[in-house]
Amino acid sequence: MNKLDSMLEHLLAIEPAEIRLKWVFDHVTNYGVAAIVMITGFYLFKHGSAVDPLPCAGVVFGSLLLIFGLLLMVLNIAQPVYAMAKQKVPMAPYMIISIIIFLAASEFVWVAIGKALV
Repeated sequence: MNKLDSMLEHLLAIEPAEIRLKWVFDHVTNYGVAAIVMITGFYLFKHGSAVDPLPCAGVVFGSLLLIFGLLLMVLNIAQPVYAMAKQKVPMAPYMIISIIIFLAASEFVWVAIGKALV
């Protein structure tokens, strides 16, 4: 196992005893946080940085935030899938719920971006 695989396994690992109602709420909250990071990135990309005097700072930092927010969403979807696969739990119910939440978070991002364009 290489170093990246080891790091991803450490990030995604979860013990069955840790899966409680709080974990579910944290999981849903993480989608909102990732969406807000992406919205912030888009806003910086479009309007530029108010703090940094560099002319392309908004584009650079906005792009980084967009990528980071997308990575957070992907990791948030991957963790339960990884845990369920490791525990050999049927994934169909989770996948249906997760896709709905992922699409809702994505819709939230695009609606907020549309409002930012106005």
